[in-house]
Amino acid sequence: MPLFKNIVVYRIGPDWTPPALDRLEAELQRLAFQPCEPTQERSAGWVPPRGTDHGAMVESVAGQWILKLAVERKNVPGGAVRAELDARCKAIEAERGRKPGRKEKSEIKDEIVLSFLPRAFSKRSSHVLWLDLQQRSLVIAAGSMKAGEPVVKELVDVMAALGHPLVLSAISTARAPAT
Repeated sequence: MPLFKNIVVYRIGPDWTPPALDRLEAELQRLAFQPCEPTQERSAGWVPPRGTDHGAMVESVAGQWILKLAVERKNVPGGAVRAELDARCKAIEAERGRKPGRKEKSEIKDEIVLSFLPRAFSKRSSHVLWLDLQQRSLVIAAGSMKAGEPVVKELVDVMAALGHPLVLSAISTARAPAT
């Protein structure tokens, strides 16, 4: 199976110094992936890139680092939320003789989503990150910049926590790479 289908590429700033590999490994272990709790909408964390249990969270080969971020989301169907919201609003109108206001509707909607989350199906995805320390580039397995942004944020947060702030700039080409 190929490591990358779609990629987003960033240039690493010239002033960045990578943290010690063992410190990075310890931080990634601390931020290891945990599945969503019953009322949690999203969970993200680091997993071993090779997919083995209890494996290294960062693979290092000849100045190349490979990491993997796992993300789990629970999505509550919007139609189900709207139907329940309409039913509750009608009940409030019948009971109190008034329609709920915007703020009250928003609170009811949040309450409905929270009550539906434990029964919602979760969807997992993962993103491979390749840091080329010599060429000062970061390659992310993502289909678009928008899909890569949360992954970049997680990596930037890890590096900031280690005291190695990571400055990235997106690389764009004049011609589409597919051509």
